[in-house]
Amino acid sequence: MKDSNLIAGNKGLIILLILAFLLRLVWIIIFPSLDLEADFFSDAKDYDQTALGLVKGQGYHNQGFHAYRPPGYPFFLAAIYKIFGHNYFAVKITQVALGTTSILLLFLIILRLLGQKVAIISALFFSFYPEFLRYPTELLSETLFIFLILLSLFLAIRSIDSNSMVFPLFSGGCLGLSILTREIGFALLPVVFLLIVKRQSAAPETGRRLRKAFLIFIATAIVVLPWTIRNYLIFHQPIVVSTNGGINFYIGNNLSATGTYNFKIPPVDNPSEQQSSDNSNGNFLYELQLNSNGYREGFKFIKQHPEFFLRGLIKKAKLFWMPPLHQIDFNQNTLRSLYRVLWATSYTFLLVSAVLGLVYLIMIRATIWQPILLWILLVMGVHLLTYLDSRYRLPVMPFMIFFSSAAVARWLPLRKKEA
Repeated sequence: MKDSNLIAGNKGLIILLILAFLLRLVWIIIFPSLDLEADFFSDAKDYDQTALGLVKGQGYHNQGFHAYRPPGYPFFLAAIYKIFGHNYFAVKITQVALGTTSILLLFLIILRLLGQKVAIISALFFSFYPEFLRYPTELLSETLFIFLILLSLFLAIRSIDSNSMVFPLFSGGCLGLSILTREIGFALLPVVFLLIVKRQSAAPETGRRLRKAFLIFIATAIVVLPWTIRNYLIFHQPIVVSTNGGINFYIGNNLSATGTYNFKIPPVDNPSEQQSSDNSNGNFLYELQLNSNGYREGFKFIKQHPEFFLRGLIKKAKLFWMPPLHQIDFNQNTLRSLYRVLWATSYTFLLVSAVLGLVYLIMIRATIWQPILLWILLVMGVHLLTYLDSRYRLPVMPFMIFFSSAAVARWLPLRKKEA
């Protein structure tokens, strides 16, 4: 059965998607303290200003940096601003639509991997998980990134049973866009490969599957390569996507590191050569030095303080999986505290049930758990080497829901058919 026919015939799913969309709209109103104008992250300010510069024809740069952040999300914002003006509400509505579509994509992915019962449960969990209600209202890249990785995975799975080249090429295109949105999207490459190889299918030929994976990788490279070439023409050095990796690595690996965001600039060779905001002289040395010196100083710190580094890894691993129990104070902010209670409760449930779901899939020898767990571990591993924020865990949550739904479906009683 075609996916479109399956969706059209599933009234429960359609009703759930409509409710999820409306709930996200209401969320903007009932949590004004989380509104863009009231709670503007520094990342969001940079995204906003970079997008405005693109709309005004000033090129891609912000505060004198020309590749500090991946370009995907600023270009996404610029497209919205170009159509609707500098309108945050238009951004929120667009992201609400992407967030709701992500629910459908996760449903379709799990439908093909574990069946309709697990897929419906996953759609239900995704629809009401508090973080997926909140982040479409924020000027941050998480909603777009999650949409792109889910779309890429769905198209990759769809390509296995199809002779068309469209699915693998578009899967790779979406994967490339996810990398240009957040570089951690590179971690999806081995996940897609393992998913294609491991997924049970009526088309088991290894050679055919490898060709599909190869097409995905080629399409990914085609999307990312133009930006890499642009960076090389500017910096005269190979910068694949962005220059913030070194700074992030140094923030997570120095004597002042806390495991969370504690901004610290790595030492540069010649601070007097800091570039001007217009770069009229084409001097990009400072941005490059921050990137390269961040890696150099970070690795030097690890070599000189291995025990500090290991303690930091353990601390960051705890932070990555810890329920969000902080900042709950009903005397200060009732709405925000209520949100955090709901978030902590739902996250704890998903965490526990996801572990049970993983164990269950291993016990029944359903090898599909392997690429899903690989993605979770790779995302965690990258942030263990840098620093943690609760939102950095968000890209793994759809896959935690994957495992959680498998556990819940296993122990939920099946409805008996009437005689």
